[in-house]
Amino acid sequence: MQSGKNTLYAAANSVDVLGLGCGPANLALAAAIEDGHQESALRAIFTERADSVEWQKNMLIPWSRSQTSFVKDLVTLRNPRSEFSFLNFLKATGKLVEFANLGTLFPYRIELSAYVSWVAERLGKVEISTRHECTALQPVIEGGRVTEFEASFSNGRRIRAADVVVGIGRKPNIPTAFKGLPDDRCAHSSKFLSLVDAWKGRRGLRVAVVGSGQSAAEILLSIPEELPESRVTVIMRSLGFRNSETSKFLDEFYFPEFVDVFYGLPEAGRRLVADEIRHTNYAGVTPVMLEALYSKIYLERLTNTAQHEISGSTEVVDASVADGNVHLQLRNMMTNEVSETQCDFVVLATGYETGQPALLADIGELLIKDATGQFVVNRNYRVETEPGVEASIYLQGYSEATHGITEGVLSIVSIRAQNVLQEIFERRAERLRRSSDKMRVAN
Repeated sequence: MQSGKNTLYAAANSVDVLGLGCGPANLALAAAIEDGHQESALRAIFTERADSVEWQKNMLIPWSRSQTSFVKDLVTLRNPRSEFSFLNFLKATGKLVEFANLGTLFPYRIELSAYVSWVAERLGKVEISTRHECTALQPVIEGGRVTEFEASFSNGRRIRAADVVVGIGRKPNIPTAFKGLPDDRCAHSSKFLSLVDAWKGRRGLRVAVVGSGQSAAEILLSIPEELPESRVTVIMRSLGFRNSETSKFLDEFYFPEFVDVFYGLPEAGRRLVADEIRHTNYAGVTPVMLEALYSKIYLERLTNTAQHEISGSTEVVDASVADGNVHLQLRNMMTNEVSETQCDFVVLATGYETGQPALLADIGELLIKDATGQFVVNRNYRVETEPGVEASIYLQGYSEATHGITEGVLSIVSIRAQNVLQEIFERRAERLRRSSDKMRVAN
């Protein structure tokens, strides 16, 4: 299945740019390529393993909002005149006046997901191919040099490109205690709504949510709405939900310019900054959500109709299924007391792993690593390579350790796309110069 209007490269086995993944980061790059297509005419394919291009499909709780301003969409900070802006999406879909009347910078997630899908469908010069799951990357060697990388897909297709941009998303973090549970009894928040759908129609369900951030709070509040008469307990290592630490001063650490500052710091400086601003994005909940959740719990206590419970300073040390129930062994971190509770299923709002993609394992010997074993990524998100490698690998969303906290959020996806595209153009020019030099020598 091809989404998008253009299937010009559908039969091609070689293109200029291959994007793996169609999340916001790579779609921002696709839009940047499309915006400049008349000048550059890059042949580009972006692939997506799912059936369609959506954003956080399994966390589209109807009332949930984005935590990022719509001004920081896929294109506006790069080019406010781009046709792929969120405002143009609203205009094209007849919602601009109504959205303006809301008086907010923060769209509902369902609206932001619709925008992402709209951009994918509107692209005319860049191909978007769904149902394409990349299973391997291999080098293409010509004249003793790696000139391209070839991606193999589960549907049998193979595509080569001199510039490959990896934006397949980070791997969900599954704590060790839960790795033995079956999928119908335990799922990461990235599969939340699919798990809930499987349990719909059942009454009196007992649900455990593990985590203390925004996703945990939203799931805690939404489960009784999705599954009437259910009871849900959130289990967290912290004492309780905390405000996300934010202010206009702290927000400046999400400015595009701060990536240069962070990238230029020594390792100790990066750790200091990362520790200082961690709670602006991780393990914090927006004040609006905290107020709604606390009011809900207070009213339930007042009317003796409790459906929500918070178990703080608690960790799950073991999880198993027996007698039709999920058994959770809990440890109170203040008293060290161990207890057990039972539930029907568990949702893990435990975030994502910070490592770089396993997809690069087969070409790892061609990529330069640092002392910790992580790939070395330059300022424009290109992985440094060994001598003799002319083709390039770019990473979008995996370089928080070197590029800062914006790697995991939407704030600068348009500017990051511009950085990547600039590097692609520079590398292409270098390859052309090298090719021209070889031809002159040969003649």
